[in-house]
Amino acid sequence: MSVAILFTGLTFAVRIYRSIAGDSDIMFLVNQAVLFCVFFPGYAWLAKACFDADRRFSRAAGTEP
Repeated sequence: MSVAILFTGLTFAVRIYRSIAGDSDIMFLVNQAVLFCVFFPGYAWLAKACFDADRRFSRAAGTEP
């Protein structure tokens, strides 16, 4: 939870900085990197959960492929 709050705070800080200082290519890339760090753990966890569920369903007796 604290990591999510940290990266959300970083996202807001980068957005505020970009609106005050003006948009540049470097700040755009920093914003994209922070957003990647926000979304990647959640999507990685969801992908792992999907693969685990698929493995459990395929091993269950009476389940057709």
